[in-house]
Amino acid sequence: MFDVLKQYIVTGYMKFKDGQIFFGKEKIAFYFVPHLVREITYNYKLFGLKYGASMFLAGVKQGEIFVQKHGIPLKKHLAMVVKISCEVLAQFGFGNFRTLKVNEKDGFMIIVGKSTLALDFKENFKVSEHPIDFMLAGLFTGALTHYAQKKLYCIEIA
Repeated sequence: MFDVLKQYIVTGYMKFKDGQIFFGKEKIAFYFVPHLVREITYNYKLFGLKYGASMFLAGVKQGEIFVQKHGIPLKKHLAMVVKISCEVLAQFGFGNFRTLKVNEKDGFMIIVGKSTLALDFKENFKVSEHPIDFMLAGLFTGALTHYAQKKLYCIEIA
């Protein structure tokens, strides 16, 4: 995580001012994964798949906005944008991801990895038989939809 933080600090994109952390012009806060998992788990237990769907849709919008605000240049190849996204997610503790296949022409890709949240859902809260992470699926979908300038979908299969 510190490598990514140092990179953004050196470029001046991440700043510390008045006891707050800024990423570009946005304030950021670090959130402990166990608290986030508990919050999401209780909501999932209350609202079921509707909550999962709402997390996915919120992730889509957040992914799109992130790409717009933080200027991952559209001139970069899709494979490079995905690689950068996977590195940032790993550095911030969301898990480890890598691409198996990227087809820019058809807007198609396959990502494999382990989501910290999904594993915690499965192991500690028994939300599902298989690890699931609606939010990350949405984040990838939103970022890539904006990048590709066409509607894309994400299907979590395992």
